[in-house]
Amino acid sequence: MPGHELTSNMEDYLEAVFYLKNVEGVVRVRDIASHMGVKMPSVSEALKVLKEKKLVTHEPYAYVELTGRGEEKARDLLNRHQQLTHFFREVLGVGAPTAEQDACRIEHAISPQSMDRLMLLIKSMEECGSDQCFMRVKAGMMVNDIIASEMKEAGRSLKELECGEVAFVENVGKHGTLRRKLLDRGFTTGARVEMLNNASGGNIDVRVKGYQTSLLPKEAELIKVRSAK
Repeated sequence: MPGHELTSNMEDYLEAVFYLKNVEGVVRVRDIASHMGVKMPSVSEALKVLKEKKLVTHEPYAYVELTGRGEEKARDLLNRHQQLTHFFREVLGVGAPTAEQDACRIEHAISPQSMDRLMLLIKSMEECGSDQCFMRVKAGMMVNDIIASEMKEAGRSLKELECGEVAFVENVGKHGTLRRKLLDRGFTTGARVEMLNNASGGNIDVRVKGYQTSLLPKEAELIKVRSAK
């Protein structure tokens, strides 16, 4: 949405607030400055921007807090960072420091569509073994074909899960704003989902990435999953 986009620098500050909140319990300006290796006036300026965008709340001499929207955004950024780092380290064999640095650069620029497809590729490679998957590519099976094969198998919607059943998110259907909201709530490719309540006609309760949330039937219909083996 125009006016709500963040620069990569602001996203780094938002991630830092989220990380410190979860590790330390409270977040102060000096904590952010120490964590990011910057001066406190720089942190104060960044917090003004994040506050204007309603992603954090902060008053002078008080703790920094994430708003609901800010936490969703930060969680999505952290998830991207972790998935990209995993790809560089485990799939490409890049050293840990370089993997972290590259993930930091790319997480701010990669589109949700490209991220989803990358995660499908990683899933495929992990299931068949990376060496076998590279052989499939060399034999003429393009990456698009591998991804298409994975997506074809992921034809079940989250709505179809039985109570107590566990599955993994494969992709979220194209539905503009609604799709973006679902991704922000944690329904990213590879996320573990457990069905808690699937009462006919009512809201659907699930646990995703350890957090309980409720979905409308039309939202659950958009989320395609693969049952846990």
